[in-house]
This record gives sequence, C-alpha cells and structure tokens, in this order.
Amino acid sequence: MTVAELTTPAVESTSSTALPRPIPERPASVLTAGLVTILGSLAAAGFAVSYLGVYTFARDAYVAAVNTGPFKDMITNDELDLVMKVTLWVSIAMLPIASAGVLGGVALLARRPVGRTATLACSWAAALLGLVLFPLGLLATAAAGTVIVLLLRDDARAWTTGR
Repeated sequence: MTVAELTTPAVESTSSTALPRPIPERPASVLTAGLVTILGSLAAAGFAVSYLGVYTFARDAYVAAVNTGPFKDMITNDELDLVMKVTLWVSIAMLPIASAGVLGGVALLARRPVGRTATLACSWAAALLGLVLFPLGLLATAAAGTVIVLLLRDDARAWTTGR
C-alpha cells in the first residue's frame, strides 16, 4: 500500500441504491411451532366456549342425558357436579391462555422478540392444563410438548434472537 492510500479516508456509499440486508429463511421448526400454537389455541378456545355455552344454557339437559345414558351407573350426581364445576373453571382458565397462544404464535411467525417467550409460556401452561383434563387433555399436552421441543432447537433460537 502506498502512503496516499493509507492517508486517504474511505468514502462510504450513501446512494439510495443500497440493497437491503437479506432476511434469512424461517426454519421449519419455527413455522411448525407457530402453526401448531395458533391452531391448537383456536381449538382450545372453541372447546372452552362450547362447554361454557352448554354449562350456561343446557346444564340441566346435559345432566339428564348423563343420568339416563349408558354411563348412568358409572357416576353419581355429586361426582358429575364436581366434574362439571372443575371443567367450568378449566374452561374459564383456557380462554386467556388460548388468546395469548394465538397472539404469541402470530408474533413468533412475525419474528417479534416477544413471540418465542410468549409461545413457550403458553405451551408450558397448556401442557399443565392438559394434564388436568386427562385423558382428553393429552392431545394438548402432546402438542404443547412438541412446540416446546421445536422452539428449544438451535435453529429456532438463532432465528428468533437474530434480527
């Protein structure tokens, strides 16, 4: 190098033709986790709203159907009342978790910083809540476990933390 090259300041291009930085492709694990979270949250909200509707408007008909149906010898009225009350409170708890799951999944797919954290938090909550609703909740627990595993992969971490 010559002395002139060493002493001449470098000129940066300030033209408007500068190319934007390429956005890396979304990993399949992030796409899968986001879609499973959104679809699972919508399904959970739908089931919760359906049960709340039955509990509110058709509780007596539901109790009568259980008492006269094939399961009438398997459950007493007190047990049925307890199951219905627990399911009511679980359904009420599911609605905000499902709403947060939809928003977290959308934020994850939009690559917002809060998306991964919200999706992981909702997945842990869904996994625990799914265990309360055994055996029907096992599907929710399995889906939440899948999302947790997918978001803990190295490619998902790198994509969600890199801007």
